[in-house]
Amino acid sequence: MKVIVEFIKDQFNVNTFVLFLISSVFLYLDSLDYNKKSLLYEAKFSKISSIVTLVIGFILYFMTKILP
Repeated sequence: MKVIVEFIKDQFNVNTFVLFLISSVFLYLDSLDYNKKSLLYEAKFSKISSIVTLVIGFILYFMTKILP
């Protein structure tokens, strides 16, 4: 477990966090586009993926700042 945490702390920085945020925004914008095209399953999947990506990004960011 310690090896995994150290790897995440070494690899995850502000640039990676920004990439998580940007990908989450693009997924959310895709869900809005899918709703306009009446592709409801794709819109729902894209919105859920956007939320999951955002949550994972915040968890990893706070984990790297809080854990020693």
